Amino acid sequence: ETQARRDISLQHYCGLVEIEANCMISMLTKEIIPAVSSIGIDTKALAAACAAVKAGLHTFEKEGDDYAKAKLARVLRLETMEACRTVCDAIEKQCPVEAWPIASYKELLFLDCNQDAFGAS
Repeated sequence: ETQARRDISLQHYCGLVEIEANCMISMLTKEIIPAVSSIGIDTKALAAACAAVKAGLHTFEKEGDDYAKAKLARVLRLETMEACRTVCDAIEKQCPVEAWPIASYKELLFLDCNQDAFGAS
């Protein structure tokens, strides 16, 4: 029973990391990179960081052993994705606010201050 609980916990962790990595890749490739490249910001570093996340995800997905897969998930989440986030944050600082395609923390936290009574910005 203890082994089964461990396996379920490892699979749960791996599933969450896989969702986060796929979400990051999607946001980068479909929203952020096109938006910032359209205003002339160099996206080579961000594209390389995204490729590293994709490669880490691919390696992670090929692993069959739950424990080994969880170790790869840890590296993917806490090292590769964090490095990608650092590059993305640096690019966000260069990008004009109106060109950034994703809501900022301020916009999310103070949503009621950024909209009228009908939810329009």
